[in-house]
Amino acid sequence: MTTATIAPAIESPPAPPLSWFFRAYRVALGALALLFLLPNDLFIRPSSGLDPSWAIAINLAFERGMRFGEDFIFTFGPLGIFATRLNIGVSTLAMVAWDVFLVGSIATVLTLTLRETRTYLSVFLAFLAALLFTVVAPYTTALINTLFVIYLFLLIYHLRRGALWALALAVVYSWLIFFTKANMGLPALALMGVYLAYLLIRPRPGGRRPAVVAVAGFVVLGVVLTVALNVDIIGFTLGSWHLADAYNDAMVFPLVNSPLPPEMLPLSLAIIGAFILLALANWRAMVRDLDFAFTYLMIAGYIFLVFKHAYVRTWGHPWYFFQSVPAAIGLLALFASPALRRWTAGVFVVALVCAFPAGAQLYSSQSVAIKARQLQYYATMAVTGQPYFQDNPDAQTQALPQSTLDIIGDGSVDVMPWEISTVYFNDLNYDPRPVVQS
Repeated sequence: MTTATIAPAIESPPAPPLSWFFRAYRVALGALALLFLLPNDLFIRPSSGLDPSWAIAINLAFERGMRFGEDFIFTFGPLGIFATRLNIGVSTLAMVAWDVFLVGSIATVLTLTLRETRTYLSVFLAFLAALLFTVVAPYTTALINTLFVIYLFLLIYHLRRGALWALALAVVYSWLIFFTKANMGLPALALMGVYLAYLLIRPRPGGRRPAVVAVAGFVVLGVVLTVALNVDIIGFTLGSWHLADAYNDAMVFPLVNSPLPPEMLPLSLAIIGAFILLALANWRAMVRDLDFAFTYLMIAGYIFLVFKHAYVRTWGHPWYFFQSVPAAIGLLALFASPALRRWTAGVFVVALVCAFPAGAQLYSSQSVAIKARQLQYYATMAVTGQPYFQDNPDAQTQALPQSTLDIIGDGSVDVMPWEISTVYFNDLNYDPRPVVQS
């Protein structure tokens, strides 16, 4: 009995040959987008305060071999060291290797995205979506969004183009997201489970074997990384879930008290409204193209996660919504069938227009020059290894009197989160309670 397979979505008719000028234009904007998406800093200098303290706490836990989920419980996992970018327990070689991997992934996404474009306008819109990604630092505070959008691209590219390498890399990314930050990593793992089940129910032309291999690889990789990164996966999962829920309730910041521009919420709702209208107006076409419907639901889930993150604590967080949601919606437009292409492109344009105010500071004639200086500093630090505490004022302002240090000695210091920077700058014994926010 033969295995039934389901054909992929209807392909567009062959595109006419592209002119050399269009190809050059596409390469130029792609290269410029990649330039802006390169990392700004090799390392970030540690500082004092609440947010710097939890960043330091992650690196200290990693450096001192604490077991995440048992000795140290936080929403960030051991790979959170690549989001903090502190030179604490992380070598220059490790950080450069991580950047090479991530830049390579971004370059691949940009290249494959631009290959799908056939008009000058579509190339320019893709460039704007990439530029908006720098509204929030894509290698630090917004690293998890960067990883997740790459992850979505890989899943969608496999779904629409059948590239097995994209499926394999998506499996890797699902675990990278989880061990970077669990409150986004749990949805990433759940999405991978649902996606693999979808492939088994609706096999591609190659049959179910790639999906079965992906399931096995997903399980094996999870076990290997759990052991290699020293994680109590049950404790990490349950602890992070509880902490994220309780912490968001405790730290909720009402929108009415937010100093952010008042138009940010209406603009966000306009994007969501256009996205919902797309489904309402085209539900029949989506029923006929289940791969598109599945893609739509994946992106809808991501939009929900980012919107929740943006508006539960509105002190600075809404920027994350405008940073990555237009790019996520752009993925839907990029791989839409001809019957849905006009609608998806329209929603993508709406998302870009609504996000434009958030990225207004990016549109400057000095942007390229500033980026060049940042890359020069990155290269200098990577090659020369400058003294890390050179001219760091926090090393002096956080210094405790010697009499206090003598009293503490080698004893452990029980700290609240904002005091971890003091522990670090004075080289005190760091043996915290597992939940540093307790």
